[in-house]
Formats: sequence, structure tokens, C-alpha cells
Amino acid sequence: MSHFPWRTAFGLVAAMTAGHQPTPKTTCRGERLPAAVRPAGLDARLPVRPMWLWDTPKVLLDAQARAELLAFCACQGIDGLWMQVALERERAADGAPVLQHAAAWRTLLREAHAAGVTVEALEGAPIYALKAHHGEALAVVDAVVAFTTSATDRDGFDGLHFDIEPHGLYRWRFPESRERMATGLVEVALESARRLRAAGLRFGVALPFWMQVTDEQTGEPLGVVTLEKVRQSAAYHLIDRLDYVAIMSYRDRTTGPNGVVAIAGDLLSHAAAPGKARVYLGLETAADSERVWFVTGEARERTLAKMRARGEDPDELEPIDGFRRSVADDGTRLHLGLRIPAGTALDAPALLGALRQLAAAYGTPQADPPARETEAALSLALGTLDKSGDWRGLVAAPVAGEGGRRWSGFQGVGITPPSITFGGQPPGDLRREIGAAAPLVAGQAAFAGFALHDYEHLRPLLGGRD
Repeated sequence: MSHFPWRTAFGLVAAMTAGHQPTPKTTCRGERLPAAVRPAGLDARLPVRPMWLWDTPKVLLDAQARAELLAFCACQGIDGLWMQVALERERAADGAPVLQHAAAWRTLLREAHAAGVTVEALEGAPIYALKAHHGEALAVVDAVVAFTTSATDRDGFDGLHFDIEPHGLYRWRFPESRERMATGLVEVALESARRLRAAGLRFGVALPFWMQVTDEQTGEPLGVVTLEKVRQSAAYHLIDRLDYVAIMSYRDRTTGPNGVVAIAGDLLSHAAAPGKARVYLGLETAADSERVWFVTGEARERTLAKMRARGEDPDELEPIDGFRRSVADDGTRLHLGLRIPAGTALDAPALLGALRQLAAAYGTPQADPPARETEAALSLALGTLDKSGDWRGLVAAPVAGEGGRRWSGFQGVGITPPSITFGGQPPGDLRREIGAAAPLVAGQAAFAGFALHDYEHLRPLLGGRD
């Protein structure tokens, strides 16, 4: 990796040339990742080891936290940051969207650039793939462009990274709506690229590794899109046209037939031709969990009909009394739930009140003893979620209402499956796996580097820095 020596305003110095270690003035603690090597032909403006950072305000508004971030980057060979941005509610006098904390961004960008670290704005939500929400995505683009074109002292962004993930939408599971969403993803990405390139900024997106895999139901790629008379995966269309893509090739190993490099093989091969996007392979380090309390739902079509009658959309559900909603489909019934923030007691009045509202609208009443059909529905829901590998601690949890009324329900903890993350793995595992992948990626013409997800989880995984 070709880095440049840098010094922060806080006196932290690190030599970032390939294979060099930080000078003694930067004290690195904990585990160290292998030095990255810049792939042949990689655009000098692109980083070799970028890192996602989502909880931006914690760093952006704290000088000490900024210093610690840049020191961490120096120690781990991270030369690029994808940092989440947000917009002010009020627009500028000319109607242009405005970034939150604009002055703080100027400071961070000057410090990062002085440190030899590039910074791209980061944003994204599954609904950005819906045409009705393209305007929201493009407002972010316009805000980043306006902010950067007015920069005067190396205090503008280097580009924009969208992490949209339309497969997070409920209707992605159905082929017809899935194609509309994949098409929307391509369209909003290409318009974003057009606007950013006009301002001299780069643009890339995060993509799952499987959009080109054949759907057994349709015989076509899972993310198939027709663009300019070419019908192929949305991933291929974007690789054909963007500066780079970051593949969410999440596994707990880089090598082997189910490792990070192997599962991204089709995408690396497609991108190998000249003029196509360079490909980052994402490494997950999160090991998150979140408890959800579901009400046992009715048959899928009946539930969707109820939602339409109430003016609700399973892909755009509003919170209930501040509790975000979740959807689970077991193939027969649709179950709606509330996500329970950490630290919230299960008997908290606000939570129980919100659950009663949800159950009254979409739940299955539970008699005492429960009817056989209700028990069967609960059993199917628990069994289906358990087999997915995305849940643990699934238990029946009925919802009590007023006057002795009850609805069938269940709780579970959504998890990051251990097989797709280095989070929770033995010490040294991530370092060893990055090293083991070196001979595999050395011959990949499209490979740009490993992208690390994300700072919040990577730093404690590696032992961080005092």
C-alpha cells in the first residue's frame, strides 16, 4: 500500500509507506493488522484499506476522539474513512440541502487529509432503492457536492459512499418487486455518480456478494435489471459504471471455498476487464444483538390487506411510541414486532403500551388454553426463525391487554451469525486471515483492498488504543 507520512494537529506521527511501522510518537496498543499493499493499477486517489464509521457525532464533535481515530488509522494501515453524514432539517436560502455540523466537518477533514487519510461521506437506507425516495438520496449527494465545492483548505470530502441494501426491504423476497427495487438501486446510484463526477468526486456503493446468483424460482439473477437493453445483475451494471464497489462478502474466514475471497469470485471476475469498478472485499467485525418482541400474526395476505387498509407499508413502517418495528415472514404468516432498546425493561409501561397497540391491529388473540391453530402458528414461527441462524433465545411471550385480553406472541434476540463476522472470534484471527488471503487476491486484477466494518466494533476487537 502506498501511503504518505503524516502528522496530526495533536502531534501523532506515523509513516504510512507500505510495510513501514508508525514512529515511536504514535503508541499502538493491542493487535496490529498486517501492512496493506497497494494493488497494481489502483487509482492513487482510492484508499487501500478503508473503514466504515457510522456513529459519526461521537468522533466529529470531540477533538480527543478525532485524535484517537486518526491514531488508530495509523496503527492499522487504514488510509480511507467512509463516515456517515446527516442533513439539517432546514435547507439553505437557495433551497440546497445542508450538512449537519458543517463547521466540525471542516475541522475533521483538514485533520484527516493532513494525516494522509481520505474521507468519503457515508449514508444509505434500504428505502433509497424505492423511486419515491430517490429524492432523499440525491439530497445527500447535493449536500456533499455543495459542501465540497465550497471548500477552501483541503476541508471537503473526497467522495460519497452509499450503503443502501435494498434486500433489507420486506418485498425484496418477491421477484417482481425485487426487480423494481434492484432497478431503483441502479438508477439512483447512476444519477448519484453523474452528479458527483461533475464535481470531481468519486462514488461507490456497498453490495451483497450474491446479486448475480441464479434465483431458482425465476432462473435469472436474484438482482436482475434491464439497462440499455442489457439484462444482468444489478451488481454487474454497477461494476460496469462506478468508480468502485464494496462487496459485503462477510464470512469468518478469508480462505477456503466459503471464504471471503471465494464467495466474491464472480464479482471479481466481472470487474477484471479494463474500465470497470475496483472491488473492495468487506470484512465484518460486529457481533451485535437486539431483542424483538413479536405478536403472532395472521396469514400473510390478510396481514398485508390490513396494512393497506391502515395506510401502512411493510417497507416503510413508522415506530410506535418511539419503538422501531420489525417484520418476520415464516412463509405462511406475517409477524410484526417491536425492537427493544438495550436497557429497556420488558415490563416497561411504554413498551407494553406500544405492544398492545401493535397486537390490537395485527395480532392473533390467545384463548386459555390456546387454540390448536394458534399454537401451531407460534410453533412454525419459532421454528422458522430458529433455523435461519439469525436468532437465539426464541420463546413464547404472549401480550397481555386490558380486561384479561391476550394475544399470542414471542420474543427473540436477533444476532450477527458467528459464521459471517470476525467479531467474537479468537484474538489474532482477523490478522491471520488477512495475511492468509494475500496470495489469493494477488492475482485478482479488480481487487482494491479489504474494507473494514466498522470502527465501533473493530477498535475493541483489536484491543483499541488508550
